[in-house]
Amino acid sequence: MRILLLLLSICILSVPVQAEDDENQPAWQWSAEKINATVNKIRAGQDLQPAQWPDGNRIAVLFSFDADNETNTLSRGGSPDPLLLSMEQYGARKGLQRILALLDRHEVPATFFIPAVSLQLAPEMAGLIKQSGRHEFAVHGWIHASVTGMTREQEKSIIRKSRDYLESQTGERPVGYRAPFGVYSENTHSILEELGFLYDSGLAADDSPHALTVNGEPIQLIELPGNVNFEDSVLDPMNTFTAGLVTSHDLLQSFKDGFDTLYAEGTMMLFILHPHISGRASRIGIYDKLIKYMKQHEGVWFATHRQAAEYVSALQK
Repeated sequence: MRILLLLLSICILSVPVQAEDDENQPAWQWSAEKINATVNKIRAGQDLQPAQWPDGNRIAVLFSFDADNETNTLSRGGSPDPLLLSMEQYGARKGLQRILALLDRHEVPATFFIPAVSLQLAPEMAGLIKQSGRHEFAVHGWIHASVTGMTREQEKSIIRKSRDYLESQTGERPVGYRAPFGVYSENTHSILEELGFLYDSGLAADDSPHALTVNGEPIQLIELPGNVNFEDSVLDPMNTFTAGLVTSHDLLQSFKDGFDTLYAEGTMMLFILHPHISGRASRIGIYDKLIKYMKQHEGVWFATHRQAAEYVSALQK
């Protein structure tokens, strides 16, 4: 689902904001200055890939789970279909428990990006996630709504409100952010820096951690890039682009192939998964096999996003 929504968002956000004198100018007529100004609004900056990860480890593996649950549908407004809502409620009601049991069994930490309304609907998630003491909470919007059409102050208010609510319910102040639906505005990253966030995780210019520039100027925020190849959205039955075309076994092999490449390069592998998809009985087994496969290799560091960002940040000082 995130892949479909990401493609739609790209189409929406790629419509250029034209000046009055060239409002209808097609992109192929843009000047080099306009192209550079558009691209440089938000851009990957300095490569922050460390020579090695803590304790001499070769690769960092970061599991993240977007606990969207019903907010994935609620954010679209209207009169949501009860069946769709029930399919997403599964994430909090059943999927999360399976995922946490798997992570506990392998003693693997993870980062949970949670829309505030998702936690309001299922407050028990906070206690379940906190129980092991290994996992991290991070911000994923208020009701998983796109920032498209928001003013800068509205977006800043929503991000702050979401962070403060998660802190009030978990006892921990989140330092990480992922944009709902993968939609960022040209203001998002400067807002995150102003609010004191350590990292963002949702852009996709690299496999390795890196710095960001806003309008050509570097900012302190660290980017832990995601990758649509390491998501579970292709297995979402509501994803009409891939429904029935990709099996769990296909995805497992794709994940293994990706790990092999990134392990050889000595970098980072970041997963973006969802309890209402990956927590299904027919899906959870692939992650058990995947973690066992990774653990057969020397030098694999399983970490939260915060741990990886803090390690990278400390190396820059």
